Parts: sequence; C-alpha cells; structure tokens
Amino acid sequence: MADQNQQLNEVLAKVIKSSNCQDAISKGLHEVLRTIEAKQALFVCVAEDCDQGNYVKLVKALCAKNEIKYVSVPKRASLGEYLGHFTANAKGEIKKVKGCSSLAIRKYAPEITEDEKKIIEGALKA
Repeated sequence: MADQNQQLNEVLAKVIKSSNCQDAISKGLHEVLRTIEAKQALFVCVAEDCDQGNYVKLVKALCAKNEIKYVSVPKRASLGEYLGHFTANAKGEIKKVKGCSSLAIRKYAPEITEDEKKIIEGALKA
C-alpha cells in the first residue's frame, strides 16, 4: 500500500508540474470552482488538511454535482511543492512552502504516458 501511495504521489507531482508548465491548471478557490462548474476539469486535487473544513466539503460537493472526480492529498504543502510555490536556500533545499488547498487539472501535458494516466484514474473518487 505504501508503495502504491508513493507511486501515486510521484505521478501526481509529475502531472501537476507538467500541466502547470502548459498552463493547464486552475488553482485557488475561485478558479477551481469556476473550472468545475464549467466542467472543464479532468480531475481535482483536494488537500485534506485545509484549515477551512467547509472549503473541502464545497469542492467535493461541486465535483459530485458536476460529475468530476477528485483525488485527496494529505497535505496542502505537497500541492504547493508540486506547483513550485516554495523558496529554496543556496543548496537547493526547500525552506518554506506555500500551501495549496485545491487545484483542477484541465488537460494532461503531452509527456504524461497512458500508464501514468491509469495510475491517476485508479486513485480518483467520484
């Protein structure tokens, strides 16, 4: 199970980083909700440790209403790190990460393989 979670996290990081470079990500509550309502999201990532419980409930409920699947990520810092929202020291070590509570993937980047898409799709919840 831990190996599957690690593999999912690695693939999710790759998908988020590459989609972010392709400008195929919506982040922040307003953008994410707008993307969900327009049914433009392939899937949504939601951080479970968001300090606003209603935020997570709202995103999940809107996903269900619009038939868009989501994947839960344990920490906001992980999503922030995948997006590149961090500062690093001279050695390249991450010092401070700006968290992200949710993001929506609008399209996969070309470098994402079918196997990687299957790994993501296996973890998605309705």
